[in-house]
Amino acid sequence: MKIKVGKNEWNITVLGNGENVLVAFHGYGQNHAVFEHLSELMHQTHSIWCIDLAYHGANQTISSDFLFDDEYAKELIHQVLLISGKSQIGLMGYSIGGRIAISAVQVFPNCVTELFLLAPDGLPVSKAYNFLTHTVIGNFLFKSFVKS
Repeated sequence: MKIKVGKNEWNITVLGNGENVLVAFHGYGQNHAVFEHLSELMHQTHSIWCIDLAYHGANQTISSDFLFDDEYAKELIHQVLLISGKSQIGLMGYSIGGRIAISAVQVFPNCVTELFLLAPDGLPVSKAYNFLTHTVIGNFLFKSFVKS
């Protein structure tokens, strides 16, 4: 299925046939196929609408002035709501797709019933995490916490 937003057409692959619509955005260098295994688990409750990101999968021809900002996210989600006939949807994002899902939930907070972020890109990293994972002393402490 394709939907038009501005000058661009977006490829959407629908997996599963459940009542709830879950819009899924993949990570960099991937396409909609990364969600196929997930759809096997959720196919009875969810229809997963996998949107190929710009320059990924079937979305290789995106206009040169393309900018995915909050207004664009709003229009994309609006089109999904219209086509699906739903007033509420779930969102899922893996890696950079998590950043898109966060943007979409911010512009349509009342329409989002579920938000799944899988290894999301762009969330702030705490100083404690950096210390525990990037220093010798932190690594030692982290290992001792995990072992106990």
